[in-house]
Amino acid sequence: MGLQLADAVLGRAMPFNIEADLSHTAPGNRAAFLLGMAAMIRATVVMHADLRAGTGVPFNPDWTVAPANMLAEVMEDRGYTVQSLAGAMHLATDGAAKPADTEHALRSLLAREPMNPALPGLLERTTNVPASAWQRLETQYRADLRAGRTDTTKGSTP
Repeated sequence: MGLQLADAVLGRAMPFNIEADLSHTAPGNRAAFLLGMAAMIRATVVMHADLRAGTGVPFNPDWTVAPANMLAEVMEDRGYTVQSLAGAMHLATDGAAKPADTEHALRSLLAREPMNPALPGLLERTTNVPASAWQRLETQYRADLRAGRTDTTKGSTP
């Protein structure tokens, strides 16, 4: 079931493939994932209705937030340090991901450098956030920077 939603808040199309994202979500997290998607779809439909009726105010921010922000929040919520998350990635891949390499990739992402292509899959295995979500965040962030939007990510300036 592919679903294409026009994101009224950001004024651009955001592709969602719920079936693909759900298939990559851990069984224990699927209900929360579906509830989150349902809430997002409902909010998008309401925003579109408000805009069509002339009662909504278009929101076109001149800012963007890096995937580093989400990674920092996930790490904080789950009690990870960079070193412990790198270790968890090492264990989740049966040793295929070297802790030093994943630690470097995590530090690079937190410094707002372009995401290592292997990182979304590793993050999915350890955080249960679908790889496609990490990829979408990275793609949108880079597009926003190219469009001249200001990076308002928490933390110090890269």
